[in-house]
Formats: sequence, C-alpha cells, structure tokens
Amino acid sequence: MTVLDKDGVIAMATALQEGTPQEQGAAAEVGGLQMAVISLRASQDGERIGVSLELCDTARGLRERQLLAVSTELFADLGIAKGSISPNAYDALLHASQLTEAMRRAVSMLGYGANSARSLEQKLRARGFTARVATQAVARLADKGYLREASDACRVAQRSLDKGWGMRRILDDLRHRGYDADAVEQAREVLSEEDFYERCACAARKKSPVPPTDIQEKRKLTDFLMRYGYGSDQIRYALQHAWQME
Repeated sequence: MTVLDKDGVIAMATALQEGTPQEQGAAAEVGGLQMAVISLRASQDGERIGVSLELCDTARGLRERQLLAVSTELFADLGIAKGSISPNAYDALLHASQLTEAMRRAVSMLGYGANSARSLEQKLRARGFTARVATQAVARLADKGYLREASDACRVAQRSLDKGWGMRRILDDLRHRGYDADAVEQAREVLSEEDFYERCACAARKKSPVPPTDIQEKRKLTDFLMRYGYGSDQIRYALQHAWQME
C-alpha cells in the first residue's frame, strides 16, 4: 500500500468528492447490511478527514448515516475511497476514528500537566476508550514526542521538593503516578544532588517552630518526618540541629 503524506490525503479526499453518482451509491452487501462511504472532506487545518457513511439494513428497511473523523495520517494508511466498503474496512474506520479521538483527548490532558504513559492510558480508559485504543493512542503520542517521561518525572520531583518531601516519598509518588523505572531512576539522580539532611531539618523547624520538649512531642514530629519520606539518620540530624540554624 502506498502511504500518502497529509497533502496527498487531502488531495485524494477532494478528488474523491467528484465521483459519479453510481460510485456514490455503490455499497457492499453482507447479510442484508450495505455499507458505503458517500463523502470525504478534509478539515480546514488539514489534520483530519471527515468520512460520511451510509449504512442500510435492507432486510429491516433501516438506513443510518454516520460521520467519522479520522486523522489524515491514519486515513492514509486505510486506503479507503468513496463507494462500497467491506465489513473489515468499516471496522478499521471505526477504530481509526476512536484512535483519533483518543489522541485528541490525550493531548488535551497533557496540556494540563505532566502525565506518565500509564496514567494517561488509565485516564483514557476511564473516559470510555478501550484498552487497545488507549494503549495505541499513548504509544503514537510517545513516538511523536508528546510524552517525555524522564523530564516530566524530574519536574514532578521538583514540585515535590517544594512541598518539603523527602527522597523516599518523592520516588514512591513517581511510581504511583506510573512513571517507568528509567524515569524514576533519572529523577533519583537529580535528587541525589539535594541535601536531604538540611531539608529534613527545615521541614522539622517549619512543623515545630520551637524544639520539642518531651518524648511525645518528639515522637509526633518523628512520625511526621517519616510520612514526608525522610530517613532515620536524617530525622536524628534534624532533631539535633534544626533549631540551631535560626
């Protein structure tokens, strides 16, 4: 199959609009169900092809019109023209339309903030897309450079630093968000340049402006620092030195 670029697909869609009435009325009949592409129209930005379909159930006397939007890239791979189409071609059109919409929704989600591939897939599935469509949409966006897990993970880690979190909680949060092992490891390397002893001391002083005076207060502060992801050595340092820095 020859794969057309975007301009080629748009030109093809325009040319197909000029088909004869006989071509426009052609349909593939399978068990009484006839399917035909009756028109193709490129969007103004050239990113999508609007595919108008007519489905006829001759046995039941039913007729339905459908309009599907397919990206020009996916449409070029389908090799579909106006006129009758097979059931397999119809299924491929439906899948391409769903994939096009999933990619559009995913790009919109990325505009609101960083997402791992896994979290993006989960969000698409939560919005009704199948696992297959969600996985393919995210994979295509990754190939196009929309997903940069390593750099995104580092940005998320930096925001977590600003919250006063320790290394353990930051890395656990990245894993929970679905970032892969390589992205988490790169974030770890960036975080290794931070002085978490001093950060722990700062977090302790912020939580308790004055030094804890009894065992119960120290235990509460220790539990707080552990929840924030600091290690035992860092917490001991903080309890000894936090209030000497003022």
